[in-house]
Amino acid sequence: MNKSIQTEYLRETITLAKQIDPRLVRDNPRVGAILINSLGEIVGKGCHEKWGGAHAEVNAINDAIQRGHHPCDCTLYVSLEPCSHTGKTPPCTSLILEKGITKVVFASADPNPKVSGMEVLKNAGVDVSYILLEEALDLNKRFFINHLFKRPLVTVKVAVTKNGLMADASGNSKWITGTESRKYVHEVLRENVDGILSTSKTILKDNATLNIRTAQKIQELNTVVLDKNLALLSNTHLIIHQDRVHSKLILVSSKESHQLPHHIEVVKGIYTENEVNLSALLQNLYANYTINSLLVEAGPTLCKSLLNAGLVDELVVFTSQKVLPANEQYAGVNPKAYSNLQLTQTLTFENDICNCYSNNTWKELLKK
Repeated sequence: MNKSIQTEYLRETITLAKQIDPRLVRDNPRVGAILINSLGEIVGKGCHEKWGGAHAEVNAINDAIQRGHHPCDCTLYVSLEPCSHTGKTPPCTSLILEKGITKVVFASADPNPKVSGMEVLKNAGVDVSYILLEEALDLNKRFFINHLFKRPLVTVKVAVTKNGLMADASGNSKWITGTESRKYVHEVLRENVDGILSTSKTILKDNATLNIRTAQKIQELNTVVLDKNLALLSNTHLIIHQDRVHSKLILVSSKESHQLPHHIEVVKGIYTENEVNLSALLQNLYANYTINSLLVEAGPTLCKSLLNAGLVDELVVFTSQKVLPANEQYAGVNPKAYSNLQLTQTLTFENDICNCYSNNTWKELLKK
């Protein structure tokens, strides 16, 4: 079949997958699948709708059967390579072979080392084609970052003044941006991550809450704090010590601590003298706390350290019309200093401009 036609079918699977709220399937990927008969008609479609539920291939095959079509007469198109291992559900490759499907086309390879769907199907005599589509990679950026690097997808959010400062000379940074910008931070940025990273200096200065506050509710969020000397434990009046039922306050320190409250944990072994091993921290959060996506809200030192280490996948810069007296200590992040960042979106909130940047160098690992 003509490759351009196959590409259009694959784009249809991506469109299906995009209909699913990523929060419903975390930490799984969004996936869409369709079955095409010999006349080129879509006779079955499906997507992965919720975590632990049936995969897209299963739903598409079942949809075709319910419509009276036999899957063995069809070609299966999927936005992601079919799984070949048992997780919450059986392998999709087993169902594909059971139903006699002889041709499969997919748009992105699964980096999970447990998955070898293409190999399994080919070894069973199935005609398998891999047509890489950029849209399929963008669809599941978090999932790919997780499996490629064994760490969360990292988004750094900063707010700067018109003259490029994140705070005044005393470190005061509250309300650089307006209410609509702050609303976006809560409803979009914080709402869609598993945790938030900051420093004890930022929290002590601002008495930061670091939860999710919307018009409908106040919601907990796993909070990770670089706190070498466990300063937060001796400042119990801080709002950050709110009662936590579904989240943790994770303090990254070089000190021992005993008899901690149930909601507080201390992570050691991340500091080397005064330096934080940021890569080790991220891998620890992914492996031990199931933090698959992390938002960073901190001062310029931590933000720039992550950027310099190449550990930032998305950078969100809010620029207000306010001006502060110049100072070097709190000079903001300059996206132009990082060649791996590309501007992907510009938003406007009242008088604030929000520029969103993406680091897409990870894609090269999936194109080989």
